[in-house]
Order: sequence, then C-alpha cells, then structure tokens
Amino acid sequence: DAAGNTEIFKPALIEGDTGIFRIDNSAPEITRINYTDTVISTETTSIEIKISMTEECLVEIEILDKYGATARNLASDSYSRDVIIPFNGKDNAGLNLPDGIYKQRITITDRGGNRGQSPLEIPLNPPLEKGEQMGTFPISIKIDRTAPVISTILTTPRVVLCPSNNYTEIRFSIKDEQSYP
Repeated sequence: DAAGNTEIFKPALIEGDTGIFRIDNSAPEITRINYTDTVISTETTSIEIKISMTEECLVEIEILDKYGATARNLASDSYSRDVIIPFNGKDNAGLNLPDGIYKQRITITDRGGNRGQSPLEIPLNPPLEKGEQMGTFPISIKIDRTAPVISTILTTPRVVLCPSNNYTEIRFSIKDEQSYP
C-alpha cells in the first residue's frame, strides 16, 4: 500500500490451539408488528410502524399499492431488535399517495446477511371473536384524506313538532358514500 506494507496479516497458530467458529445461516424472524394507527387521514397525518425481531436487524418496508407495485420504500438506519419507522402517506418523491388500501412487505437483514420477510397476511390465531373461523389479517394501511360525501337518505327531512317541550326536531340520516377498492 502507500505506506509500504507488503504482507497480509496472518494470525499465528500454535500447535494445540483450539477455537470455535460459529457460522450463522439462520434467517431472523419478526416477532411482533404494531402500529400507532392504521389510517392516515387529514387528522392523522403520520403513523409509526413498530417491529420487534429475534435479533438485531436492519429493516426495509415496501408500501405496496393495490396492484402490488412499490409506492414507497422505508428503512431503518441501524441494527436493532426493536425498530420504529414513521410513515406519512407520501410516495418516494414526497407526494401524497392516493386514497386507498396499501399493504406492506417487511424484510429484515441480520448482521450475518441472513434475510427474513413478513407475509403479506398474518394468520389469526386465535380467531378475533368466539366462533369465528381461523383466517388471515392483511398487513395494511388505509389512506383516506377525502372528506365524506354527505347526503340525505330521506327525500325530505321529517319535522316533528314538540309543543309541550317548546322545540322542533328535524330528523334526518346521513351516510358516507365513499367506497374503497
């Protein structure tokens, strides 16, 4: 090299020395995924994705749109067993993602380079409610920044006069007509 060193370091082994080399080729596992919220709206503008693993790992999260295309990449910047990654509902260019349901693909990599990945759906065990069938829970986030459309279900409001109580009631119903893919 530039300093004039010409040899590669070789440790000296002496007869009778023993040692153990451990080769790690097992994939790390995600033990828990938790969210501060699963809906990004005009009121909740950012959420945190909390991930716990069996060992210290780097974490990469792909936010996938309804077609399975990557809409956003998120990542941790250091190795840890417990990671919190914020998500603000924006794409890689910093623009708001359209309203809809987004799945996540979470990949973890340990210090040995072994990789593990979350399924796109988590088995429910036990079921959520008594008598409910075993099933899966999608790892998803809903983005809904659109105000609901409010319309009357009745063609005309129903006016109820209450002279003994000295007031008039106007009864009506509203519904959210927004639908999601």
